[in-house]
Amino acid sequence: MFTFLRRIEDLLVQVVRMVLLVFSLVVLVALALWVWDSVRGNKSSSSALSEPAALNWKDAKLDLAYVVAETGRDLGGSQIPLAKRLSDPQLRPSFLQADQIIRAFINQNPAQRERVEQENGGRGLAPLNVLLQGKDMPDATLVQRMLKEELENGRAAYLPSDDSDDEENGYFSEPLEVAYAIHERAQMAESEHGAGAYAAYVQGLPAALQQVFGNAELAPQLQQQAASSLMSMVLTNYTITFDQAARVLRGDNSEDGDTSLLNLYNKAAETAFWSMLMSLLVLVVMVVVFIRMERHLRVMSERPQRAE
Repeated sequence: MFTFLRRIEDLLVQVVRMVLLVFSLVVLVALALWVWDSVRGNKSSSSALSEPAALNWKDAKLDLAYVVAETGRDLGGSQIPLAKRLSDPQLRPSFLQADQIIRAFINQNPAQRERVEQENGGRGLAPLNVLLQGKDMPDATLVQRMLKEELENGRAAYLPSDDSDDEENGYFSEPLEVAYAIHERAQMAESEHGAGAYAAYVQGLPAALQQVFGNAELAPQLQQQAASSLMSMVLTNYTITFDQAARVLRGDNSEDGDTSLLNLYNKAAETAFWSMLMSLLVLVVMVVVFIRMERHLRVMSERPQRAE
């Protein structure tokens, strides 16, 4: 029985030694290949820097349509004014619904709202846009007048001005024009994602506002924010999720952006596995060696007793 166990022990030692030898050879070969690739890569890169290869520019295909499109975006020539957007039968109901949701939430407690706006240097909400007033579509003459003013000044004055309050409220921000704030974000979405994005942004906003303002945990904290800050926060978060939905529609895999991190994680996990395996093999060898040393010392300690 003892002889059989010793044979198993010897066989295990031989197997572990062979495995460790193979691993060592693999590591040495991999290290040699890595050094060789590094040296060759440095030589090729240095030669490339010294003598750059000539490119065949005759085969180059420049995306001139991109230049035209981006120039148009920079000039803003393709952007439709807010007056036309608000008079669009497809968009006007969504603009009006979003405005109503925001006003209903902000004006729940007028006294508290006045205090919050004063503490944060705000002036609340501007009056409802004249193009959204009434159930019927706005008059064509009014639309043309607002459109002309917007084209001339860059932004129509939908808020009646009162010069007498300028000095008193000079340090306060302007009242928030809800429709214009939405319009600016929707324009950026259209510039980023192309045709149809503006309508999708505006038409999807009321549902997002209802979700946010209807949240029992968020509502009390939002009531402590100035109207401009509150609106900016909600629109920013809505824009982020809108961009994510656009990437999904384009077929962009959200995991592609994390591919490098995922590969790095997989390599780290693989390295950790092989390191643990090597450590286990080394531990087995040490255990076997200690067992042999203990048996050898025991035999040596028994020899004088036998001699006596």
